[in-house]
Amino acid sequence: MKHLKLLLLILSGCVLLCGCQKTPEKVKENMEQYGENPQVGNTEITYCSVDELKNKNIPAINEGNLHITAGMDFSNIEAIDIVQLSLDPDFLTDANIEKYTKLFEINKDKLTEGEIGNSHDGRWLYYDNEAENKYMHISQNGGMVHNINHDFSTTLEKKYDLGKEDISETYISINDTSINLSDLCKNAEKWLDDNMHMDGLNYKVSDVHIRKPDNADSESRVASLWTEYEYKGIPFNDYTNNLMDDNQNEITVWAFTLLDYYDSLDIPSRFSRNYSFVINSSEPVEKVIDPESAVKILKDTMSGFGVLNISEALPLYVLYLKDSVPEPGAKIEARPVYAFLVKNNSAASGTFNDIIKMSYCEHFFFVDMVTGEVTTDLKK
Repeated sequence: MKHLKLLLLILSGCVLLCGCQKTPEKVKENMEQYGENPQVGNTEITYCSVDELKNKNIPAINEGNLHITAGMDFSNIEAIDIVQLSLDPDFLTDANIEKYTKLFEINKDKLTEGEIGNSHDGRWLYYDNEAENKYMHISQNGGMVHNINHDFSTTLEKKYDLGKEDISETYISINDTSINLSDLCKNAEKWLDDNMHMDGLNYKVSDVHIRKPDNADSESRVASLWTEYEYKGIPFNDYTNNLMDDNQNEITVWAFTLLDYYDSLDIPSRFSRNYSFVINSSEPVEKVIDPESAVKILKDTMSGFGVLNISEALPLYVLYLKDSVPEPGAKIEARPVYAFLVKNNSAASGTFNDIIKMSYCEHFFFVDMVTGEVTTDLKK
């Protein structure tokens, strides 16, 4: 059950891949008024409306100390808000236990109470049946794992980044049945919305990894679907692990859902997510720092680091903890940022870790769309 143990570590929010990351001690208060030419540090910045932002694009840049190899597209943004959320305070209701044991065909009377220990998940229940080769884990904060026939190894064959690649004509074999990969992703998103619905949030498959079971005698493959939580066209951060302060206290959380298809096309054979969220309120943002100013801020911030190659640039929501630990009911503020990411070229390829999106990112720069504040893991 080595894969299962890894999933449980991910589920409990352990720092697995990105090391110690830091952010300023607190997030600045929202700007209530916007001047024509305010400054962040020594950088002169300008603003644009959200509608104007939708029509902008940061092109690839190769000048001075800043190399951006892929541009930033904003056309999918519906609106931008400052969002107040909570981790689900009590996902373990009788109704949810009944619902999810039935969904995954688990005998709810065989669930075992887990030991809380040092985890922030709160109360949790699990089912572990070696004879059935089936496992389920369900937590008070909405974290959940389900695996069936999970104890086999695979080799990565192909990766697809759905933001950059067209998979509409791609077919794969799952359980000896051919299926269009785009249709599988759409079906998975619908399954998630039907069965794991969270008001105000959408599920969006962002990456697909096709893996070949070792010693397989057929063309059947495993399709691993990395799925983001999306709010009005902007995903929640799943590129970096939890940010830590100088005392190693978590000050952000990250969000993901992972689905594996290999036994069935109707329901994922492996399902894992780390949290369920409740949206409490949102404050619309009418104007944001424009992308051109974000690039200027980035260039000035990077001036002491030498030349860095930004391999990914995109809008994200970073989930800042307002409480001390990410326990059930913990309050969170989701803030919109321009995310500039440096690819981790040393990440292991073809391993189970390669499925996890945080392994892509070696360094990051987040430019807050409202305040211009920069969060990065690098020190001069």
